[in-house]
Amino acid sequence: MLADFEGDELEPFEEYDGVRFEGLSFGAAAADNIRLLDCHFSRTTFEQTRCDRCAVVDSTMDDVRWIGAGFPDSEWREVTVSKSLAAGVDLTGASLLRVTFSDCKLQTVNLRGAKLKDVTFDRCVITELDVLGASLTKVTFRDSTIVDLNLTNATLAETDFRTSALEVRHGHLALAGAIIELEQLVGLAPGIAEAIGIDVR
Repeated sequence: MLADFEGDELEPFEEYDGVRFEGLSFGAAAADNIRLLDCHFSRTTFEQTRCDRCAVVDSTMDDVRWIGAGFPDSEWREVTVSKSLAAGVDLTGASLLRVTFSDCKLQTVNLRGAKLKDVTFDRCVITELDVLGASLTKVTFRDSTIVDLNLTNATLAETDFRTSALEVRHGHLALAGAIIELEQLVGLAPGIAEAIGIDVR
């Protein structure tokens, strides 16, 4: 049984095991190196909150808002996020394993150098996603809209964009290893041609 969170802010280096966070708002305080195990978040906001090197494991998040929050070098494993918003979020160097985002909106999320494996984006709206230098393995974008995707120097393996609207801004050559539909290929063709030096007239 989950215990309700008590306190005003998350404490650095603290471990929260089996805690319910409901209807809360966390501000610009730093909570580096925290561990969130088997926790549930509902109607909770993180605004300018810093949680460097945090770990989120076996947890669920529903109607959560991350605004200008930072989670660099963090670990996310067996996490489900639904009906949530991430805007201006820093996830550089993060590790995401078996994470699912459903009905979420992601705006200007930085995943540079991150490692994503068995991650699913289901019915999400994703704008200005930056995965420069990241590794995406068995990542699925299902029935989502992806605009302004930066794939520069990213490594893709079995990354499935089918059923989603896809617009790549930079890094078309990194699509090697992706799974796409013919209709998507037609839309991506000008960017691919430019990347490999084809002069289309």
